[in-house]
Amino acid sequence: MRKNLYSSFAWVIVAVFMAGCGGGAGKPAGGASPGAVTQKDVQVMFRGGPARTGVYSNAGLPEFHGLAWKFKTGKWWNKLSGGIFIYSTPAVMDGVAYFGAGDGNIYAVDIKTGAEKWRFVTGRDVSWMGRWVISSPSVLNGVVYIGAGDGKLYALNTDTGAVIWAFQTGGDVISSPAVEGDAVYFGSLDGKLYSVNIHTGKENWNLDTFGGVFTAPALDGGMIYIGNRSHDLVAVDKATGKEKWRYRTKKDVDSTPAVADGVVYFGSGDTGIYALDALTGKEKWKYKTTHGVYCSPTVGGGMVYTGSWDGNLYALDAVTGKEKWRFKTRYRVDSPPALVNGLLYFGSGDKFLYVVDAATGQEKWKFETGEEVIASPVVLDGLVLAGSRDGYLYALR
Repeated sequence: MRKNLYSSFAWVIVAVFMAGCGGGAGKPAGGASPGAVTQKDVQVMFRGGPARTGVYSNAGLPEFHGLAWKFKTGKWWNKLSGGIFIYSTPAVMDGVAYFGAGDGNIYAVDIKTGAEKWRFVTGRDVSWMGRWVISSPSVLNGVVYIGAGDGKLYALNTDTGAVIWAFQTGGDVISSPAVEGDAVYFGSLDGKLYSVNIHTGKENWNLDTFGGVFTAPALDGGMIYIGNRSHDLVAVDKATGKEKWRYRTKKDVDSTPAVADGVVYFGSGDTGIYALDALTGKEKWKYKTTHGVYCSPTVGGGMVYTGSWDGNLYALDAVTGKEKWRFKTRYRVDSPPALVNGLLYFGSGDKFLYVVDAATGQEKWKFETGEEVIASPVVLDGLVLAGSRDGYLYALR
């Protein structure tokens, strides 16, 4: 998730996690019956595709009618070290949501009923003596691709959860993979960007970015763009794995970049929201918030939307970087917004999922979970899936 955000990830280590009430681990709990869900309800990759723009084409959920169901994940042995959260944004295919959780499991859940279809237990975390899955999956041709804290990228069978192959790196794989052609691209906390063959699980190439990678790679044409914890946004040739350019900020780049119309947009812990020329890396504009920006930007309709630890969701002109509006929440905004049918869906550390008008920033509706909402919501026709730090996946209709 942050889904890939270091600051929120590190907070897992020191925070006390509060479990939501009702329902056992791995079971749907309470709520009204869900609305109709169709086969066109498909979201196969974090932020909507390899360019990571966060724009989706469906009706969404303009009006909130109630809770359809909620699915409770488990926890591992030490609450003080985390383990109760969902930072992973689900991928949805053929009526099933696939996602990871802080209990170290990868889940497959029926989106109509909230019933668990299967779960896969990952290994012990490389860095922190625990287990969790923060990576958001990609789903293609019957395979779920997802990273885990045990340092592996897994390829799992969508029907059974059986391992097809697993690729070992030297650090936690929090990065959400991008699948394109015959390769899957992802980063690791060992500082490397990897290209792996999707059929064999064998490495095509790797590039040392010289800083741990939390972000998902963004792909556009023959290029890959990825951030690291050495304050860099790095551009890489997709075919060869050779670095093309890098742009240095003043703090960690844990915000997954988005690429649109020849421009790369991303945030940094230095409070900046950046727009760079995708070919050269030259800065086009920079907008400063008052706190770090770990949220991944959404780009659509000539606008850039992203959140900050100052509690605001910002709407900026994509060409000039000028602010159009801002929406204030009560705590930091890590959750990358989903732009669907003129509305923005995103979460906040104040526990709410918000839906606001993309043109005006006016609130349409909101829903309170039991804890912070850090993952990006999945918006389908008439159904929204939202993970929370309380360990539940919520289905709203």
